[in-house]
Amino acid sequence: MTLFVPLSKLQLRMYRNYLRCGNVYGDDNIASNFNVMQPRKICQHPYLFPGIQDEGTDLVEDSGKLGVLDKLLKKLISEKHKILIFSQFVIMLD
Repeated sequence: MTLFVPLSKLQLRMYRNYLRCGNVYGDDNIASNFNVMQPRKICQHPYLFPGIQDEGTDLVEDSGKLGVLDKLLKKLISEKHKILIFSQFVIMLD
């Protein structure tokens, strides 16, 4: 199964800042790493960036992927399914 999940509002703001300024904070004065990992991290979870968690309101809802996963897990667990989750970002499994 493949699901295409929209970004949360916080992720979308960070992604637009990255495209506009080259960093997730939206500040031209902050040094940023201009590699391909930054947009991937934004799409995983905004809290992977230092200081962003202070802006967030909900660990699950601030990540589009976690929001959908949370809903799927509740349904699958209630139906007694076995579940195996893979991730390229081990920190997302913590």
